[in-house]
Amino acid sequence: MFDNNIPRRVYRLRGGAIAASYNDGTDVGIGHHTVTVFAHTRAKADRAVLQLRRRRQSAPPTYLPAPIYPRPVMEELKRVAVAHRRLGSVDAVAHRIGMEPGDVRTRLRMARLFGDEVMSKVRVPTRSWRVVERERRIALWARALGKRSAADRYEVSEREVRRILDRVRGLSGGC
Repeated sequence: MFDNNIPRRVYRLRGGAIAASYNDGTDVGIGHHTVTVFAHTRAKADRAVLQLRRRRQSAPPTYLPAPIYPRPVMEELKRVAVAHRRLGSVDAVAHRIGMEPGDVRTRLRMARLFGDEVMSKVRVPTRSWRVVERERRIALWARALGKRSAADRYEVSEREVRRILDRVRGLSGGC
């Protein structure tokens, strides 16, 4: 059984775009956009993804640009790639960082799809994954129920919630 949050497959689509297939749909990162396709079967979702095009185009383009993710997202990919080079195994990275092995595999695959040229320009984050994950939870709460509610729940100031929203941009759904 697969966890819905961990993609079954992460792959390059038409030269640049990166697609992640889940049980109930596929996300495709194209430039500054993410397109999500839902279908009753994975086969139908896969066929729909292959037909992605702009509204005015009659046929799908031969090339889709690579996704452009916010800096915090790219840094989290880099964190896992560097840890994997040092530690040598997915399980060791998962244990050291405090992530699920499926999340580590997904991040490694995405870092490989971006390639060494792109990843070499990304810095390794200095804050621990546990801190980032806590801030991501605060940001998700703030987006869902408001900054005041997040500040009260996590016992931080609203000003700190605003800072957190900026720091984890892209890791909490908002770019």
